[in-house]
Amino acid sequence: MNREAKNTRGLMLVSSIISIVLAVIGIVMILSDLGNFGDKSYRVMIGIGFIVGSILIFGLSRAVGMAQMRKEEGKGKVEN
Repeated sequence: MNREAKNTRGLMLVSSIISIVLAVIGIVMILSDLGNFGDKSYRVMIGIGFIVGSILIFGLSRAVGMAQMRKEEGKGKVEN
């Protein structure tokens, strides 16, 4: 495996870890204010924002990583 493929996989791993941490923060924020669940609760709204953001980060990181790997495969550089 060449250096570029290792960098791509490392970047995908780091962004996946970041998205999981953000999702956990969002879940904790929502659960900490579950009694006041509504659209007036800032903690719930921010928690939902964290969860949505984490899903976007995860999806985009996977898409970019796979596109980069396909690009490298096309060049014949990626070896499994």
